[in-house]
This record gives sequence, C-alpha cells and structure tokens, in this order.
Amino acid sequence: MTPSRKVRYLLRFVALVYVGLLLIVPVSLILWRSFAPGFGQFFAYISTPAAISALQLSLLVVAIVVPLNVIFGIPTALVLARNRFRGKGALQAIIDLPFAVSPVIVGV
Repeated sequence: MTPSRKVRYLLRFVALVYVGLLLIVPVSLILWRSFAPGFGQFFAYISTPAAISALQLSLLVVAIVVPLNVIFGIPTALVLARNRFRGKGALQAIIDLPFAVSPVIVGV
C-alpha cells in the first residue's frame, strides 16, 4: 500500500520544514547575537590576535587535510566501488566508523 500523492508531498513538506528549522534557527540566532552589539564591535572581536591565530590555524588544517582526503579518498572509493575482495565489509566499516561514533566518545 503506497501513500497517495498528497500524503507524500505533505510528508516532504513537513520534513523540509523540520530540517529547515534545525538549520535556519540556530544560524540566525548566532548571526543575531554576533551582530547585536554592532558591526564595529564584531569586527573588533574578529581582529584580535587570538581570532586571527585561530583563523590561520583553521586555514592551515584545511590546506593539509583537503589534499590528503582527495589523495586517499578517491582511490579508496574507486577500489571499494569497483572491486570485490575479502575484507571489503571490514574496510567499509572502518571508513564509516567516524560517522557512527559520537565525537564525545572518541574524545574520551
């Protein structure tokens, strides 16, 4: 028994509203609180040495991690998608493990 077309569209709409609220509400609150004291105060905060150092560190990590992900990720994905071999399930489980385990648990 498949749901009618109206029910499917209604469920899609409800899901999109829910996901939209999960994304839009927190981001809008962060932006509102960031700029509440004024634009000048915001730019004063992000131009402190600590903020500039954090941005530089983030850019350094991105410059290292993104190429490494491309170098190792694409060949691994090609091997997993095109070949059947012993241990393929275990390799996929190891790759998927960071998505399944909470970062809090990993940090402990």
